[in-house]
This record gives sequence, C-alpha cells and structure tokens, in this order.
Amino acid sequence: MPAPLTPERVALEWKALRLLCDARMQPGGVLAISSVLQPHHFREPSNRAVYEELLALGAVPHERLRELLCARVTRRGLPDLDFDGLFLWPESTPDLLTEMVRAIKRLVTLYEIEETSFEPSQ
Repeated sequence: MPAPLTPERVALEWKALRLLCDARMQPGGVLAISSVLQPHHFREPSNRAVYEELLALGAVPHERLRELLCARVTRRGLPDLDFDGLFLWPESTPDLLTEMVRAIKRLVTLYEIEETSFEPSQ
C-alpha cells in the first residue's frame, strides 16, 4: 500500500519542478541531477509526467524549454497544467543551487521514509 499523497509532498514536488524550470538553470541541469532525483520520487502523476518530459528533453536552451515542455506535457494529456506557475519565479528567490539541493534532498528523504513506513508486513 503506497503512502498517502499529502499536500506537503505535492507542493514540494511542484517546487522542485519550478526550480528545474528556472531561467537560471543551465541547459542540461536536469540531466545532471537525474542520478539523484528519479521519476519515481514524483508521486503526483502530473508532476511525474513533467519531470519525465524534462528528462526526455535533455539539454535545451531555456528560451525553448517552455515551448517544448508545454507541447510534450500537453500531448501526454495534461493541457490544463499551470505552465505559467511552472515558469514564473519571483525576483527575490534565494540562491537557485541551494534551494534546488534542499528540495531534492527533501523529496528523496520523503520518498525513503514513505517506502520504509508503508512496506507490507511479512
């Protein structure tokens, strides 16, 4: 039985995706962190779809990322995703790398906790 999908987890997944779509992220930045952050860490289906498409796009210049990602996610049946929210980031954001590391660590840790807490009893 999987762990319940909490609002905290969904918000954390969305935050990680927003950070990965930030204009300051270098092309290929998603691929660089993909050894740590895997699609299975995203439990909310639309968030997982976005992450999988980010991985599939590879090293894309940020100027093209929104166009390509929106098209790919829409083709997967998610035309109503909040693309504006995904690519909108306030000016007063803390250091991107620091925030990225925190979000990724938290997602991975949360996944590990859920996996060990909800394993079936033998």
